[in-house]
Amino acid sequence: MPHEPLDEVELAGQLATLTVSLANVEGMVRELRDSVLRQQDQQDLRIGANTDGVQALRLEFAEHCGQVKVDEVRQQSQTEREGRIKDTLDDHEERIKQLERLAPAMRVVIWIGGALGVSVVALIWALITGQAVVVFP
Repeated sequence: MPHEPLDEVELAGQLATLTVSLANVEGMVRELRDSVLRQQDQQDLRIGANTDGVQALRLEFAEHCGQVKVDEVRQQSQTEREGRIKDTLDDHEERIKQLERLAPAMRVVIWIGGALGVSVVALIWALITGQAVVVFP
C-alpha cells in the first residue's frame, strides 16, 4: 500500500507528536511503577517478615519492568519513524527518476517558448519604431 509522501513540516509535526506521546507513556510508566511500589510497601508492612530483602528485590524488579516497557516503546516509535522516512525517500527517488525522463522534452518546450518570446518582443519593437504597421480593413 503506497504511502502519501510527507513533506518536512508534516514529518516534523509527526516527530513532535511521537515525542510528546513517548513522554506521556514514560510518565504513565513512572506513575504505574510508583503505584506498584506503594502497594508493595503496604503489603510489606502487613506481612512484616523479611521486609528489607523482599522490598529491595521488588524495587529492582519494578525498576527493571518499567525500563523494559520504556525501551520497548522507544524501539517501536524509532522503527515507525524509520519506516516512514524510508517510504518518503523511496517516493522522492521515484519522482526524481520520472523528472529525469521528462528533462529532454522540457528542454525543447523551453527553447520553443524562448523563441516565441523573442519574436513577440521583436514585433513590439518593430511597432514602436514604425518598421511594422497593423492595419484593420
